[in-house]
Amino acid sequence: QENSRVVATAAAFLACKVIDLPRRMRSLLKALNQQRVKLGEAEFGEDEQRRTCEQVVRIEFMLLRIISFDFDLALPPAELSRLTEKLLAALATHSEAFQKACAGRPPTTEADAIRQELVRIAERFTFDSFMGLAPLLAPPRFVAAGALAIATRYIRREMVMSELLQLLASGDSSLSKEDMKHVIDEILNVFRTKNVRDARRAAQITSGASLARASSNSLASSTCTQ
Repeated sequence: QENSRVVATAAAFLACKVIDLPRRMRSLLKALNQQRVKLGEAEFGEDEQRRTCEQVVRIEFMLLRIISFDFDLALPPAELSRLTEKLLAALATHSEAFQKACAGRPPTTEADAIRQELVRIAERFTFDSFMGLAPLLAPPRFVAAGALAIATRYIRREMVMSELLQLLASGDSSLSKEDMKHVIDEILNVFRTKNVRDARRAAQITSGASLARASSNSLASSTCTQ
């Protein structure tokens, strides 16, 4: 219901207070205005600046109610290490597809070889999930498991998602395949939405450039005629 950019601004405003580095609202709105201009948008007007200020304060209180003033929250990245170890062990011992792709090399060695990259990519997917609804719809361990499944599929294309979900669920009985699948869809929606938004922005830029060229050509033609 709220503009995602304003929500991010309110979260940053609150975070600065939590770590004892408070910032004035004026500085925050200045940074947001600079970001708008960088993206080719109009600068804040006086009325819009006042409305944004009110939105930031309202969202800040909303965030505090959501977390119940508890800033020591469990986050998906904290679950990654534990789930990664369980998944790698399951891949090496129970996945025929993974063992076959090892082409004679010890599966445990292959699993160890991808550990660092797997954690790095999965961590990025967990961060990306915060641009969508996944962290609001599922506990952190489900978000971490979903991000880990996507990262594994990204690194090892021979793996199918259904098997990865089965391996994760067998390693942690609290994880359900349906819930993980829902989280994965939400994480991937972040990229689908981003692609649509980028395409629209590119179309707007192209349209603006075309109008500018048309105006320039018309002016040049008129000048030549005169």
